[in-house]
Formats: sequence, C-alpha cells, structure tokens
Amino acid sequence: MRMPIVADVKKIIAKLSGFFFTAKRAKGGPEFKPWLKHYDAGVPNEIYIPEITLNDLFQRTVRLHRNQTAFCYFGRKFSYRQFDKAVERVAAVLQEFGLLKGDRVALILPNTPQFLISYWAALRIGAIVVPLNPLLSGPEIATSLNIAEPRLLILLDRIYNKIQHRLTECAIQYIVLTSIESFMSVQARVIYFMKSTFAARERRTKTRAIAFEKLAADTKVRSVKGVKPSDAAVLLFTGGVTGTSKAVALTHKNLLANVLQTRAWLGDLRDGTDVVIGVLPFFHSYGMTVCHHLAIQSGSMLIVEPRFNAQRVVRLIKKYKVTIFPGVPTMYRAIVDNVSAAKKRLEHVRVCVSGGAPLSPDLKRQFEAWTASTLVEGYGLTEASPLTHCNPLAGEQHVGSIGLPCPNTQARIVHLKSGRPLAPEALGELQVKGPQVMASYWRNDAETKYVLSADGWLSTGDIARMDKDGFFYIVDRKKDIILIGGFNVYPSEVEAVLHQHPCVKECAVTGVEDDYYGQVAKAFVVLYAGEQCDEEDLQLFCQEKLARYKIPRYVEFVDDLPRNFLGKVVRRKLKRAT
Repeated sequence: MRMPIVADVKKIIAKLSGFFFTAKRAKGGPEFKPWLKHYDAGVPNEIYIPEITLNDLFQRTVRLHRNQTAFCYFGRKFSYRQFDKAVERVAAVLQEFGLLKGDRVALILPNTPQFLISYWAALRIGAIVVPLNPLLSGPEIATSLNIAEPRLLILLDRIYNKIQHRLTECAIQYIVLTSIESFMSVQARVIYFMKSTFAARERRTKTRAIAFEKLAADTKVRSVKGVKPSDAAVLLFTGGVTGTSKAVALTHKNLLANVLQTRAWLGDLRDGTDVVIGVLPFFHSYGMTVCHHLAIQSGSMLIVEPRFNAQRVVRLIKKYKVTIFPGVPTMYRAIVDNVSAAKKRLEHVRVCVSGGAPLSPDLKRQFEAWTASTLVEGYGLTEASPLTHCNPLAGEQHVGSIGLPCPNTQARIVHLKSGRPLAPEALGELQVKGPQVMASYWRNDAETKYVLSADGWLSTGDIARMDKDGFFYIVDRKKDIILIGGFNVYPSEVEAVLHQHPCVKECAVTGVEDDYYGQVAKAFVVLYAGEQCDEEDLQLFCQEKLARYKIPRYVEFVDDLPRNFLGKVVRRKLKRAT
C-alpha cells in the first residue's frame, strides 16, 4: 500500500508554485564553460528562478511545513506557524509606526529569534533590512546608519549603551531594544542569569526606546502593493574592492536566486527534515544565504546560536542530529580538536560548506575523518549574495581550488590593466556574472561603475586563475598586491613558503613603504609554542624557494594575527601596526 500521500500533495503544490528546478543546457555548450562537465550528477547547468519575492518564499514554506519546527533557540522551539504569527504581529506594528515600502529597518543583533522575526517582518511590509555587525565600534555603526538612513533601529540593550550618544547624529525615528535572553527557554534563561555578572546584564534604563517584547499589534498587516523581485530587500555593508565602507543593495531576486543556486548545488537536501546549525552570523551574506535563507527555503529546522563555542556546538550537533553545517575553517578546526580529544565521531552531519578563508587539505581530511560529512570549499562575495563558486560534493575536487561556478553563473579571468579575457592558467582578476550579482551599491554610482560593467560583469578584486577543467583558484586580493620595483608580489605566495618552515604556525605578509623600491614585503609570524627562530633564519629559508625581491625584508614575531568574525586575517590592521 502506498503511504506518503502528504508528500505527494506537497510536491504538486510546489510544482504549481514554480519552485521545481528546471534543468537546462547553457547556451554555447560546455566548450565555453569547461566546468559544466565536472558538475555532480543531478546538478543542472541552469535553474529556473521564479519571479517572486522573499516574502513569497517564506509564506510558501509556512504553508508546506506549518507544524514543523522552524528554529530552536537555547532549548525553545518555534514552529513555522508560530514563526509566521510572530512575524505578522511585528509587521503590523511597523505599519502602525508609519513605515512604508522602501523604508529601511536596521538590525544590530546577533543570531537570535528577534533577528529572524524582525527580518521577515520588515520584508513583509516591503521595507529594506539593514543588518549590522554588533561588534562594530560606535563610529563604525554611526557611519553605516548615516549611509542607510533607517527609520527604525532594533538592537540589543547592551549595544545601545555603547552607541546611544551617537544616535543623535542619525535620522532614526524609532528605537527598539531587546536582550539576548528574551526568547530562551525558562531553564536556559536561569542558567544565563547565573553565569552573567550584573555588569554584563545592564538594563535598559532612562530611555524612551520601545521593548521588542511589546511589539504585538492585534491588527493584521495591510496589503502592500507593488513589491517587485527587482526591489532592494537587504543592504549589507562591505569594504569591497576599494576598501571604503558602502552598502550593497541586494534585491529579492538576487537573494532568491542565490539560495536556489545553493540548494541546487548541495543537491541532497531533504525538505522538512534537515537540521541546519546557524553559528555563522546572519548579518553577514554567507550566514544569511547558506544558513538562514537555505533553512527557510527547505523547511528545515535552524539551530540559532549567537556565538560559536566548539564544545556547545558539538553538543547541539549530537542533540538535534544536525545534518547541514556551513562554517569557516577556524570553526572546523575547533570542532576537530574537540571531537578528536573526546574520540567521539559525529555521525549525523552530512554536508558542510567552508568559506570566508582558504580551507587546508589537511583540515578537510581530518574533519571528514571525524564526521560522516563531505566538507567542500566555496567562494563568494557580498556583492554576489554571496555564493558564486563551490567544489562538487560527490565528484572530483582539486586541492586549493574554490571550485566551479554555480548554476546560472559565468566566471572569467581578465587582464589586470586591459580587462580582456585570459586563457586557462593565466593570472588575472576574477569576474563573475549571474542573477545573484547586486543591482548596485546603495546610492553610490561611482563605486558601482568601478566594479560593475554595463553588461553585468562584477569585478571581484581577487587575483585568480582557472585551470583547463574550469576549476578556479584564488591567488590573492588585488588591493593586497605588493609592488616592489615594478614587480607584482602576491602575499599568499610568500605566506605559502613561510608556512613550510617547521617553526611557523601562522603568518601574514603585507607591503610596507620603502624609499628605493616603493614597497617591500614584511612578514608577521606566529611561532609554535616552544620553537625559536629569528628573522635571518626565515629569510635564508625563503632564498631557496623565492626570487630575491619576494623575500620579506622585515619579519615581526607576534603572538597572534588580527582576524575578523569569519576568521580571516585582516591585513589592513597589520599595515596600521607597521
């Protein structure tokens, strides 16, 4: 007897809604896109991207998975029905405040239910979400708010105390405050308060700000007309190619396209049953698409975590049988150290995508040995929503490669000066093109024209090459190239040599000014505990492997390297330290 009638009905609904992927051969054939022949079986060359908004995507998932768990936060679970109801109530309040289509709503929140609810409530009324990193300094937050000009700001009470005096500089009409423990289970909240000091739990006093918990209107959301897939949905801040802060305007179509591209690439997602762990920050494009949006699109349960702690994440993976774990190399390294010490393998994790920084072959091997997963490296940038490349999960993988362009994505290497396309193996700038590429930088035509051509090619600012099979390799950042007496020196090449020295644990290379050569290379080196080495030792070691002009003129030994929240070394901080 055939039983899964409900599943069949869901498939019919999905098909009628236009959500099934439509496989299609790319124009020009594989000879113009050598990467296509290396796609995993079942991954289409192109996918169908419906002309809908993100709100349509969310409401479809609510219809199909109404009673299933949408997310879990410190032991407290919310079904998709409860999630939708919370979104509706907050959206109605936003309309009562007078917010209209196109108005900006800024979120300065870590991964919390308040972030998720506010995000979808803003989209429901046609507003534009502006997620900001809670770790930014007061001046950095003020700069971003002045660019985006949000009418409403939702943030943690402890952050409010840090930036309150700067908000007078910004044209914000409404401020909503919340706390990290608000949506925890009762048991988790008690433990949180026991572990927190009074100073760490400053209350929201002497302010007219509204409490998030009071955002609950009894009225229904009024219909919002005219929200189109081409409208901006999210503004994400980035330094981009030039390093100056600007807001990337990503449309509903950009973001929908990228989550569907991600879904098509991963292939083996199981709607309504997969469990995604959300430890990547949702305010970042990577966490937004590969954790947050992917969980919504597939009706999965999202484990919401405000910060990464390896021991806790391992417990959560085991408790909730997490199957999808997007992360960065520093996270995977910490997980390997934790499970290898306990000698307990993680059996449920199935798919892991690494981004943000290069993934070493050794770490990939170790992680896969201690889990049941395949760990693949991908690549993206905020201006592309972000995913553009990824290694095949089942097929051939090339060591050190960021992988192949995803469905509906074109990629090429162009000459740094002339911009003409280059043949395989040549070094140049990586350019990408596809439906996930941004519409523009928010109200910044000059910066937009600098990176986005009239025919849609986005200059990434990354120096790369493509091999004959269509696998791409990042060599370095264009802005990080060191110009020594007219020669280009790539920091990553020098770093790769230094890493071969048995005393070197970590290193980063940057350019410093020199009166004669213009610039010379300087290395910042972290040694393994107990090891001893001096500047001359490392310079002699490099002589055998590098041209003389590439050898670091200066070596500074440091205890650690400055990194961002994704674990990537921040070279500009090294430059400021010289």
